[in-house]
Formats: sequence, structure tokens, C-alpha cells
Amino acid sequence: MVEQYRPPLGRTTLEMPAGSVDPGETPEVAVVREVLEETGLVCESWHAITPCRFALQREDAIDYFFVGLGAHEAEGYRRTEHGTVRSLPRSELLDLVKSHRFDQTAALSGLYIAEKLFGIDLLTADLACIQSALATSAGGDLGTDNGSDRARPNQQ
Repeated sequence: MVEQYRPPLGRTTLEMPAGSVDPGETPEVAVVREVLEETGLVCESWHAITPCRFALQREDAIDYFFVGLGAHEAEGYRRTEHGTVRSLPRSELLDLVKSHRFDQTAALSGLYIAEKLFGIDLLTADLACIQSALATSAGGDLGTDNGSDRARPNQQ
């Protein structure tokens, strides 16, 4: 998670890493790059949730949602993005959602879609169950050299 100041809101928000797919880049490569740039973390495995169009009334962009498992600091990497990286238990994120203190609606959409497609609640399920459900899904494991049109990774 990244805490960063959002001028339109006039305050700091807590968000999951997100970004854009660069020209010539695949969503799978972009999510890896975006998470590394914003957090300094790499994941042992990535799982595609789904591409979807989130803001149909405002833009013609495809959002890609991914789940990264086994996150750890990248050796020798220095973050290039602003904001404060914050690691918190999934139960704390759930508390923020329930108390209406998590503003990133697109990330919530990714969590909802994952639950409906894979039958797994990413905020409450045991990590072994999450890994099993995602590994046996149609999307499967994308490996570690993969990432975003606009990548919205859900890190666990």
C-alpha cells in the first residue's frame, strides 16, 4: 500500500499501487514495474484477475487487476516514486473498507471481481487457500517477470 497526497482531495490517501502500461509493454510486465517503482517490492508470483473498463463514462481505458503473492523488498533497488510505503495486515484493510476510509474504488472492484470469479475473499481467506484458488484458475500464475493499460495490482 502507498500513502500519497492527492491534490483533488486535499489529503493523503492509502492506495494499492496502480499505473499505466507503457508503449510496447504488456499489462503483465507493467504491473511488475509499477509495483517495484511505487513500493520497491517484487512478488514471487502474479495472478491476473481480469481486465475490465472501470470508468466508461469518462475514458476508454482498460483496467487490469492482478494479485501478487510472496512480496519482498527488491535487493539493491531504490524507489523512484513519491509516497510512503505502508504494509498492513489484510484485516486492517478490511477494517478501513468497512469504516468507509478506503477511497480507491477501483481496487475494491478488483477484490469484488476476484471473489465472484474465483470464490475467494482476498481480505479474509487463508493465504494458502488464495494461492490454491488463483493457481487453479483459468488465468493461472503469470510468474515473476510479468504487470499493466492501467495496472491495479492487489498485493497480498
